[in-house]
Amino acid sequence: MERLTTFGFRIRFIIPEYQIIDHEGESFDIQFSNKETFRLTSAEGDFVNKSNNLVITGSNFSSKEKAFDLGLRVKNTLLLCGPLLDMGFDVGKDRASFILGKFVKERIREMGYNAIDDVHGLIVFSETLPVRIFSSKSKIKSYPSFSMFLDKFKNIFGRNTILSEKLTLALELFNLSFFEKSHRAGFLSLMTAIECLSHPRGDSIRKSCQNLITNKLGMEFLKDFDLLYKIRNSLIHDGIVQQGIHLDSEVLKLRKLLSNLLKKLIPECQYV
Repeated sequence: MERLTTFGFRIRFIIPEYQIIDHEGESFDIQFSNKETFRLTSAEGDFVNKSNNLVITGSNFSSKEKAFDLGLRVKNTLLLCGPLLDMGFDVGKDRASFILGKFVKERIREMGYNAIDDVHGLIVFSETLPVRIFSSKSKIKSYPSFSMFLDKFKNIFGRNTILSEKLTLALELFNLSFFEKSHRAGFLSLMTAIECLSHPRGDSIRKSCQNLITNKLGMEFLKDFDLLYKIRNSLIHDGIVQQGIHLDSEVLKLRKLLSNLLKKLIPECQYV
C-alpha cells in the first residue's frame, strides 16, 4: 500500500540576546488536549535556555494547507506572547538569508534527504523524505520562566485568535523594538504602534491616542503618555530630545505602556 504524503511546518524565531526561554533541555513537546503536539528546539542543537535562535515544528499533517494554517497560527501566537511576557519575538519574513543551489539540493535528495533552506519565519515542507536544515550559530544571556512561556503559548494557541492587520503591525513593531539598537528608532517604532491602534475619526492622531489610552488603561496613564508624546514630537521635528531626557529609559517606559495597552486589546480579539 502506497504511503500517503504528509506535511510539516517549521518556524525559526529569534529572541533578544538578553532574554531566554528557561527550559534546560534540547527540546520540549508542547501538547494540547486535542492531541496536537509541537516541538520547541534550539536552531543550533543547544539546550533551549542556551539559545536565542529557536524553532517550533509541527508534523504529520494531511495537507500542505493544514500545515500552513497551523504554522501561521503558531507564528501569530508568538507575536501575541510578546506583550504578555514583555519579550521580543522576531518571527522573520519567511525568507532565508542563505539558499542552497538546485544542484546541491538534488544531490542531497539522492542521498535520501529533503534539503530545506534555513528560513527565518515559517516554511512548510513535504515529509516524504527526512528533512535536513543547516542553521547558523548565535549566543544569549538572560530569561523569563519556561512554565510561563508554555502557559501563555498554549492558552493563546487554543483561542485561535484572529488578528486584524493593524493589530498585527502593532505586535510586529512591539516585538521588533527589542532588537532595535537605535533608541530613537525604537522609540518612534513603539509610538507608531500606538498610533496604529488608535482610530482618529476626525480627531488628531494625538487626541485619538489619548482617547485610546484613557478608554483602555485609565486617566492615570494619560500624563505619562503626554510626556512621551512630547518626546515623539521633538524627535520628529528636531531629530533630538531635550537635554536631561535619557531616551533609553523613555523607550522602556513607552514599551511598558504599549505592552499594557496590547494586553487590554488582545482579549477583545475575535476567536475561531
